[in-house]
Amino acid sequence: MSSYKRSRYSSSMEELIKQGKLPTGHLLAFEEDGDVCIQIENYKILVSSEKLSSGSPVFAAMLNGGFREGMKTPMGDQQVHQLSLPDDDIDLVILFCKVLYDRQDTIEKPPGGLCWLRLAEFCDKYQCVPALKTNLEGWMEKSIYYRRSDNIQDHCSLLLAAYIFDSGDTFNKVSERILKIFRERGWKKNERLSWYLLMDHYLVDADLAKAFESKHKFFKKEIENIFTKPFEILKDCTCQNNPNVRARKAASLFERLFNADLMPENIRKVSVRDIVQRVNNLQEVHCGHYKSCCVYSTKLKESLQQEMRWIEASGIGLCLNCLKRFQNGHCPSHPPAKIPISRYF
Repeated sequence: MSSYKRSRYSSSMEELIKQGKLPTGHLLAFEEDGDVCIQIENYKILVSSEKLSSGSPVFAAMLNGGFREGMKTPMGDQQVHQLSLPDDDIDLVILFCKVLYDRQDTIEKPPGGLCWLRLAEFCDKYQCVPALKTNLEGWMEKSIYYRRSDNIQDHCSLLLAAYIFDSGDTFNKVSERILKIFRERGWKKNERLSWYLLMDHYLVDADLAKAFESKHKFFKKEIENIFTKPFEILKDCTCQNNPNVRARKAASLFERLFNADLMPENIRKVSVRDIVQRVNNLQEVHCGHYKSCCVYSTKLKESLQQEMRWIEASGIGLCLNCLKRFQNGHCPSHPPAKIPISRYF
């Protein structure tokens, strides 16, 4: 393997290499009576042609068509197909075989984002994404919780892998974490650009940068509106032209939001889920304390909870189904959220 290729894969395969690379010439048998010997440099992997063909139409064509790989040659007392993959990495192929045989439990910890992306590219190359999707989904999600929260390349690579593998749950959770980072750090668009550059990939058709920007701006605008609206309503409330009544209401509202860290300036760098938690912990306060108030008759906590449920219903992360199949609208399982009744006063 060239020094360029080794450096290219060294970081993405770090977890697997730490577990010990195969000795040169070693035969790794996933099936003792397997009839396909995958050869990469001086390494050999024994698998079943039936298993390999069922997982990949490309491998099926190579083994069952008129190719050199379709011929069997002696190996010890067995007749096997010799399948040479000189352009692929041994650790990556081993990882692929472990997933194909559903042996993820033999790996010490889930791979990092770069490793997942390389595996996704490998699976796309050999058209085996659909066959491996079921075995991968739960395992891929675990990678989210093994990674450093500030590793930009890891997050973006895992997001791309989830897109290629069509893993909606993983894609949603990784995108939610990225949006959480954007909010908590208060980054401007030019600071988010470095993330968007890493999301540009030849296997991704959707405009991920546009989707993230749209969702980030939606959160910023709507959440700010939610927590400034009560003050706007009280400002316009006549309260039978009694300024003292209005002042007492405003003071009560201010006190509750202040104590719960829900003032507009307190939540600009807070994740959506944390805001929801703060609203749920908010003390009860009735904004229509007085019958003379004809503007705001619902309880503040209930109103804010309803508003935040609307935000949650719109999706805290990105919906992969919407991005892939309904680029001009919402997928059936993720319809547009209804504007809460509390917005109409």
